[in-house]
Amino acid sequence: MPPDIEDGVLERVAVNRRKLVRDVLLGTAFAVPAIASFDMRSLTAFAANCLAPNQTLLAQDQRFRIKYLQFDQRSSNGVLRVRLEVHDVNTNKNVSSRDLKVKLRKIKPEPSANVDLPQKFRFNRDGGRHYKLRLDTSQWAPGNYQLFFTVGADKTRFKVFAAVGNC
Repeated sequence: MPPDIEDGVLERVAVNRRKLVRDVLLGTAFAVPAIASFDMRSLTAFAANCLAPNQTLLAQDQRFRIKYLQFDQRSSNGVLRVRLEVHDVNTNKNVSSRDLKVKLRKIKPEPSANVDLPQKFRFNRDGGRHYKLRLDTSQWAPGNYQLFFTVGADKTRFKVFAAVGNC
């Protein structure tokens, strides 16, 4: 890279970050870790709108293990869709049923638009027993949110991280 371009780029970066930026620009020191940190689901067409894939924070306790079947946001309609199964920890059997209620209890930080909580996940039998929830995020400020939900009378508040909105 020509020195004048390098200087032009580095003068826009804080002094304590210049070595890192120089290493990234001039070498491949961070190529493997950077590429390895990408989730392959983010290489889809709607990922171009900067919608990051979502990652599980707490998905198991002594009774239940949560298996996420779908967790994404469609930018065209601003809806966050969650589809999950509830499994028994000891038997790994899918215990999702109409009688076992799953409810969204809390969202942190609180979205800019009011969300009526708790919200019930809808039990569904299409393609197997699972729960679905559709959250309208069209009025939410872009950012990272934690969704807390409960399963039946279990006191654990399961958590999942969701990145919402365009960059």
